[in-house]
Amino acid sequence: MIIQQDCLEWMKTQDDDSVDVIITSPPYNKKGLRGGKRTSTQLWDNANIDYGIYDDNMPESEYQKWQQAILNECYRILKPTGSLFYNHKIRNWNRKGYHPCEFILDTDLQFYQEIIWNRKNTLALDARYLFTKTERIYWFCKDKPQVFKERMPEEYLGDIWTIAPSSAKDHPASYPELLVELCLKLTAPDNAVIYDPFGGSGTTAVVAQRLGYKWITTEIDPDYVEFIKQRCNKGENK
Repeated sequence: MIIQQDCLEWMKTQDDDSVDVIITSPPYNKKGLRGGKRTSTQLWDNANIDYGIYDDNMPESEYQKWQQAILNECYRILKPTGSLFYNHKIRNWNRKGYHPCEFILDTDLQFYQEIIWNRKNTLALDARYLFTKTERIYWFCKDKPQVFKERMPEEYLGDIWTIAPSSAKDHPASYPELLVELCLKLTAPDNAVIYDPFGGSGTTAVVAQRLGYKWITTEIDPDYVEFIKQRCNKGENK
């Protein structure tokens, strides 16, 4: 189910303990961190992320409070046996690294484990820093999560997942389907409800649908909503 609505407002209308697994990657606020400026030190200009109607340009303190509010609502709707996978990255600006743990650990969620997503390459070729070829998948839970390690491929039983980034062109920051598939194999029980607060290109929805789970995604951009519908309909017609 696709819902064109702000994720925080939608979650506030939902019951406690109603979702099994949440998988999401929020906007990183790269422009907001830089005071509204596009990155000018990248060797490749397309390292900048430009969304549709969302400009990714919030004062950093507001961005962090916003993300904390979203994570706290995720905690409320997550089942006691559920898991949340939150994809973020370390951002660098003005001679300082901004680690997402600075704000995501100050929420109601229980931190379970960190997974390193090794992308092997990057467009963020900033001449002043070592090139960042990894992102983080923060695995949170509410109480005691269900874990199905026996369903995982052997090469992904460790906490470093080497997965090439998505090559999708319809969204500037989509993540690969394999990443979502691994999260679901690891933690989603039969008949699970899967939710993605930031629908984006619809990868969570597409993979959850393919694996036979009930899924919900919220997205504010009508163009991305339409793209998600097209991807899901294409999957149903295969």
